[in-house]
Amino acid sequence: MLVILTTLYLIYLQQERENIMRQSHWDKYVIFLALDLIMDPDRHYDLKKPLEVQLLNGAPNWKEYSWGGCGMIYDREIAAHACTDGEWKRTKGGQKAPNSKEQWLDVQARGYYQAAGILLECQRQDISIEQMIEMYQVEYDEIIAIANSRL
Repeated sequence: MLVILTTLYLIYLQQERENIMRQSHWDKYVIFLALDLIMDPDRHYDLKKPLEVQLLNGAPNWKEYSWGGCGMIYDREIAAHACTDGEWKRTKGGQKAPNSKEQWLDVQARGYYQAAGILLECQRQDISIEQMIEMYQVEYDEIIAIANSRL
């Protein structure tokens, strides 16, 4: 029975991997933010308390979290992680606003909002933090490599 469950889990992970390979850069950025939240060694989560409240770290919402300095604080750093190559060039490495309605901290806040949704869905499906890190480590590393090459 254990062998069957392990095999099914491995098949599930492979299907998730194939789905991720088709994801956009934005999707990978959101996954990066999700893992960044749960891999922070200074933060510990009590699964008996509401997860989103803990993720927000005292902020009332993701905009305040981002603008309050809880995430990345420099436009260039946010852009290096969030942008495709074309967006990176168009915004001159984060020197220009990402669009006419947002600043880079707003983009990051939107990303954190979606990242929290992924984490809450994983919690509802009883996917552990360790399993999530295993599923998405490649995307996290990819975003880090892209950002490092730009900074």
